Amino acid sequence: MLKKSLVLHKQLNNNNGIGYCLNNIGYFYKDLGKLNEALDYFHQSLDLRIKEKDARNMATGYNNIAYVHMSQGETKKAIEYFEKSIHIYDSINKPSGKATTLLNLASIFKKDNNLEKAMDYYQEGLKYYRMAQDPAGEAMSLSHISGIYQDKGDMDNALIKMQEAFEINKRIKSVKGIADNSNSLGKLLFLKGKNSEAKTLVLKGLKLGKELGYPHTIRTAAYILFDIYKAENNGMKALEMHELYIQMRDSLKNENLSLIHISEPTRQAEI
Repeated sequence: MLKKSLVLHKQLNNNNGIGYCLNNIGYFYKDLGKLNEALDYFHQSLDLRIKEKDARNMATGYNNIAYVHMSQGETKKAIEYFEKSIHIYDSINKPSGKATTLLNLASIFKKDNNLEKAMDYYQEGLKYYRMAQDPAGEAMSLSHISGIYQDKGDMDNALIKMQEAFEINKRIKSVKGIADNSNSLGKLLFLKGKNSEAKTLVLKGLKLGKELGYPHTIRTAAYILFDIYKAENNGMKALEMHELYIQMRDSLKNENLSLIHISEPTRQAEI
């Protein structure tokens, strides 16, 4: 269907439509795990955007190419393309796009266990999401910053930043954000020995995850609750959570087998 649409747009000399199709064919191949084909189509789309001097979609194109290189473990190339995207977002004064790309860069350094560098990029991303008045992005940045503090063993600051993210998600009524933050806060409180408070929050995360139908959120909650119930010597409940965790883990595994999905911090659709 996408390739037929591409042929049609070419016949009509509709460059915007051609770029859109090329980009989405790239997404299609990327989700199938055919990364070389994905790169080819992303580069074709980018070349067209450069020719058209379409800065906004050029930035998206650089991000898409960076994602593929990141998935292939080609860190240096990924960073190069993410930085090109940031340069364009600066030139067109689009702080939200820059913030997203900064978080993508941060994820690379976190994966390499360069926590200081990752923290710098997450903090900068937070600043630009605030400039863009994007509360969802702000909450996401704070959650990542909390994760860095946790990795560094600073549970107090991890808890503070996750609580800030939680309050934002409650304010904007992001049910998914509330569910994920509930799980994260519960985990942090459990690590600090506050089992009762932790259990209340994670049970909330589990309930919301089930209402939303998100296996990943349910799996995370079940994993944490298993440890909490185990600490309470509640074997029956611990077993129940273990079985739920396995069920959700297998569900996600089967989903990935049916359509290979490449992990990416944020997917930007080209318009």
